[in-house]
Amino acid sequence: MLGRLAMRLLAVTSGQSAQGGVTDDEAIVGEVTLRGTVTLALICTGLGALGGLIYLWVRRVLPDSLRGRVIGYGLFSGAVGGAFFVHEHGSFDYTVVAPAWLAVAMFVALPLLFGLTVPALVEVTDREGGLGRRVPLVVLVVLALSVALPPPTGDRSDDRHGRSLSPSGRSSTSRTSTSARPPIDYCGVRG
Repeated sequence: MLGRLAMRLLAVTSGQSAQGGVTDDEAIVGEVTLRGTVTLALICTGLGALGGLIYLWVRRVLPDSLRGRVIGYGLFSGAVGGAFFVHEHGSFDYTVVAPAWLAVAMFVALPLLFGLTVPALVEVTDREGGLGRRVPLVVLVVLALSVALPPPTGDRSDDRHGRSLSPSGRSSTSRTSTSARPPIDYCGVRG
């Protein structure tokens, strides 16, 4: 939820000229929706699981000490995640949303903090007598999937591109008008 707080802080510090503007991710500055928050939480859960798997893959090349692994993976995550979030080109996110230094600092700090947390959680869970050793793998996978996968919804009226969906979930060629589309929230999902 730190990502949601970072987005909200940037919306507040950007002033009136940025309010209502559309970001690079097709989000509307200043709008916070429950659907957007839930979507962001689900995306972060998926990315967190992926980051945990990446850590399990690279930990054999990290230092043996927990402190060395935490610092090494934190720096790795901060560098890779920061490069993913921060764009060099003149984008809305770093030219209109202000101050730019705050946006850059927060979106490099978020993956850095993630990278500092994952090794500690994985090592504590994976050690002798830890939760990862006491609970059967199937239970952990079912638990992870129940958190990561969104619940089915009954509303299949339109997909994220404004196309009508048939009962089978396939989009038809008819498009709704732009003015009839609901606003886009922070995750690029119409809410």
